[in-house]
Amino acid sequence: MKKITFFKVKKWYLLFLLASISYFSNGQCVNTIPYLTETSNNSGNVQNISSCTYSTEYNTINGLVIGENYIFTATSDGVDKYVSITDTDNVTIAHGSSPLVVNSITVTAVRLHVTNSAACDGGSICHVTTIQLLADCPAPVSLDVIGLSTTGATLFWTPIGTETAWDLQYGLTGFDLGTGTFQNNLASANFDAINLLPGTTYQFYVRAKCSTEDSLWAGPFSFTTVCLAVTEFAENFDSNQGGFNSQLPNCWEKGGNGTIYLESFGVSTPFSAPNAIYMYSSDFDGQSFISYALMPLTSNLQANTHRLRFKAYSTTGTDRFLEVGYLTNASDVGSFVSMEEISLPGTSQASAQQFIVIPNNLPVGAVRLAIMNSGYPGNSTTIFIDDVFWEAIPTCIEPSDVSASNVLATTATINWDAASVPPANGYEYYISDSSTAPTGATTPSGSVGAGITSANVINLTPVTQYFVWVRSVCAVGDYSYWTSIATFTTPCAAFTPYYGQDFSTFDFNPDSLPCWERYGQGDLTTGPTGDTNSGSWFSDGWLNNGFSGAAKINIFSDFIRGWLVTPVFDLTIGGYQVKYDVGATQWGQTGPISAGGVLGSDDFVYFVMSTDGGTTWTTLETYSATNTPSNLGTTKVYNIPATTSATVKFAFYGTSGDVADDADVDFFVDNFIVQAIPLTAPDCATNVEADIDSSCGNFETELSWDVVSGSDGYKLTIGTTSGGNEIVDNLILNATSYSFVGNFNTTYYFKVVPFNAIGDAVGCAEVSFTTAVNGCYCVPEYETGVAFNDLMSNFVINGTSLSHNSGTSTTAPSYNYYTGQPNFTATLVEGTTYTITPTVGFNNQAFSIWIDFNDNLTFEESERVGFTASDSNINTTGGGTFTITIPCNAAIGLHRMRVRMVYAADGNTIDPCSIYFYGEVEDYDITIAELSAPTGDAVQTINVSLPAEATIEDLIVIGTGIKWFASEADAIANINQLPVGTALVDGTTYYAVSSAGSCNSDAFAVTAFVTLSVGGFDSSNFSYYPNPVKDIFSFSYNNVISDVKVFNLLGQQVIDAMINATQGQIDVSGLSNGAYLVRFTCDNQVKTIKIIKN
Repeated sequence: MKKITFFKVKKWYLLFLLASISYFSNGQCVNTIPYLTETSNNSGNVQNISSCTYSTEYNTINGLVIGENYIFTATSDGVDKYVSITDTDNVTIAHGSSPLVVNSITVTAVRLHVTNSAACDGGSICHVTTIQLLADCPAPVSLDVIGLSTTGATLFWTPIGTETAWDLQYGLTGFDLGTGTFQNNLASANFDAINLLPGTTYQFYVRAKCSTEDSLWAGPFSFTTVCLAVTEFAENFDSNQGGFNSQLPNCWEKGGNGTIYLESFGVSTPFSAPNAIYMYSSDFDGQSFISYALMPLTSNLQANTHRLRFKAYSTTGTDRFLEVGYLTNASDVGSFVSMEEISLPGTSQASAQQFIVIPNNLPVGAVRLAIMNSGYPGNSTTIFIDDVFWEAIPTCIEPSDVSASNVLATTATINWDAASVPPANGYEYYISDSSTAPTGATTPSGSVGAGITSANVINLTPVTQYFVWVRSVCAVGDYSYWTSIATFTTPCAAFTPYYGQDFSTFDFNPDSLPCWERYGQGDLTTGPTGDTNSGSWFSDGWLNNGFSGAAKINIFSDFIRGWLVTPVFDLTIGGYQVKYDVGATQWGQTGPISAGGVLGSDDFVYFVMSTDGGTTWTTLETYSATNTPSNLGTTKVYNIPATTSATVKFAFYGTSGDVADDADVDFFVDNFIVQAIPLTAPDCATNVEADIDSSCGNFETELSWDVVSGSDGYKLTIGTTSGGNEIVDNLILNATSYSFVGNFNTTYYFKVVPFNAIGDAVGCAEVSFTTAVNGCYCVPEYETGVAFNDLMSNFVINGTSLSHNSGTSTTAPSYNYYTGQPNFTATLVEGTTYTITPTVGFNNQAFSIWIDFNDNLTFEESERVGFTASDSNINTTGGGTFTITIPCNAAIGLHRMRVRMVYAADGNTIDPCSIYFYGEVEDYDITIAELSAPTGDAVQTINVSLPAEATIEDLIVIGTGIKWFASEADAIANINQLPVGTALVDGTTYYAVSSAGSCNSDAFAVTAFVTLSVGGFDSSNFSYYPNPVKDIFSFSYNNVISDVKVFNLLGQQVIDAMINATQGQIDVSGLSNGAYLVRFTCDNQVKTIKIIKN
């Protein structure tokens, strides 16, 4: 089966296979997905790298020798395919069809990119890839050892060349070549290493000596000498690296065809962390797999003086077992002889027990002990083993089943079962907050006399995990071994109010809400049951604003259960009240519940109280379909003056009942307080502080103060002058902090006034603070960001220079500001709509774009210029586009643009600064340009047969979306646009604007002259000179010319002369040099010509 390159899980349900692409140039195909990293053995033989590399993937090969020649191949079904070799930065070294020879390699590591052909095609097709060093003197292969003993081994290898001599180096594992023991010019392909250390791991290298050169070193090959037999051992397996391919410690061996390794995940008490032996055996369809753990050789198995002690359990049932036995051949599990079958507890680590096996009268041939997992008929068995001891049999036996009871905040009772033969001198116990086991020399914490099997311990620390061991006292100075470890955790001490919990530290960590408990089972009759830190209460933002700071239960369907239980309170003196904030919203939203605005028909959240430490519960309030909190939240207060118990608990119990209603409700609790019922107005708050951001003055300033007992809330006032309230005026808060965002380099004044039903605190002092001099753009954040391929690999504003390929890295930052390159910027024209084409790495990506037009370092809602519609998110397949529109009169010049992508969101609701789970943000600098006014001739003559034929369309200007107006005032106001077909009036000035959307440019004035051509002026009988002209301009016609007018190109009349003759002159010497229009009128006919004044 083809391996899976990468999987990604989104939210609850979505599982999607990551895809990728190749990019190519002139036959070089560079793939983007890494698959397998191998090291070249440089043996001269063909070395297989991968049996299934896709045409979108590359292999990384390390260990190449600079200057040597290599052959690279890729084949599919025996057919040679295309190979591209690059360095690790994807710089091309060579490419071509297999086999591809690369001479004189220049790097020590390459990438082998595979495609079907030079067209970079292929997709998910398996290719076999290989590498071979083209060696003149190939290195030996098949390094191995035989004849292992405690002090020696025979090392051997297989030559593949014609050499007749070899050099060899060996040493302790990990030694550097050149520092080992040398053997030069060996005449045979083997060597007897002697004087080695028992139970020690060595390595060796060998190279061929050819006639003209030596081969590269082959190796290392590792081997371990045989251990000496011991009389005792203790092994907790914690010195070795754990994992599926892990090895057992020296002198231990794996046996059989089952699975055995060191497990390092989740190992805890009563085992010693971090490792334990994992043993798996099975018996399916007549095929058995059996695993053995072979212990170190022992020399005193027949002495009847020692015992085997270990801990074990099974995760596959309570009817599983293991066998303890011995081998008569130290390395042959076929010689296993069972001594005892042990039934195992299960199925959790907490159920693990300690077992003791005492061999009796073993035969002389027994050389080592072993544990066999023989499996289970027709099924499988998984066993975990830890803390194995071969130790002297003590004079007396240790007790068993150590436990703790009556655990309070500072005291507890330790209990144990008496030893099978009770000791005459009682017991000693050791208690510690460390899991490090005591030794025989450890000073005990206390002792009890003979026959006593419990001890009371005092002076414990609340909320602390303790570890306990007990041993028998055989005689003075003579003890049993310590028992297996037991553990307990002291609870919180009872709180005497005032007490407040704002859930600000609450997260998925079980310890994040000290002294509170969560459960997933139980009802109002039984109270909370089941495992702690379970159930349906979790951390979230209050009323779905943000992601933390409140406790929430999501009530939907018919399986939701959850208890949220407070610490214990000592209310002995009476006169207390409890209060909290409560609210309910639609799931994942801030608005009201969609299904009728209320909880489901059998959905309930109960607020309950216990006065006996949680044994029985009384309901203080029931939230239901007829009593559903608002999505805006409210504060609840309960006076309980008659409650005088020292073991009071409160709890919120939520259940979705047995009916799967349509309602999908987020139910929130926050700011839980227990305090004395106030009898007077509260005092002023203390420790009123402003925590400013020292670098960015427009970032949040956290205003905070200490809780004030007896207050119902706090009134906050903020201004820019002492006593000012123009920013915040007596804002009512239930929290003891407030996040304020102001301007940079500004001084603010604020006051906090606690209040209750009796009145406000009096005389509370004002506090001032000054924000940092400079401002900054907010840094958007993600919980996961691009790690699961929620990335923009390419971003383009069509029709502009902004086209940025940012790559497909899933380890790059999720926020980047791109500047300094031509393709990182664009010029955008006001009123213009642009199409955005993004390329994404995962489906269902929403986008929103802002431009900071006022340059105040804040992306405001009014500056959002575009977003993806709710049904048009961008996908990897089929892509997608959306548009942005630059508003009219946008500030001209350079501005920051933010592009934010968020997985599975609504584009119009994305915030430029908030925290999301998946996505990416890119910032760019863009330039806003004003809509250009039209250009053209300011004076234009229209030649027509009839005056009515000259219309506004005959005026020629260059611009976008041209509109015409009769006055400049109309053009500026964008009113009274001249309709199509408006007849031109001779000598009238018209005003043109460019338009985009609702935006108009500045107006451009054009003066129109209408000239009749049919039955009009006889140009053949009209003459004029000189042109160009310096001073006197002469003209003549066969009819009387009534007048002559001269206009500059701005349409301004500069000469008006009455002629009333068939010929005449005008003096233009007073005009500036340039082009002019001269208009002749004769018998209501008009002739206009252009002259040049020098």
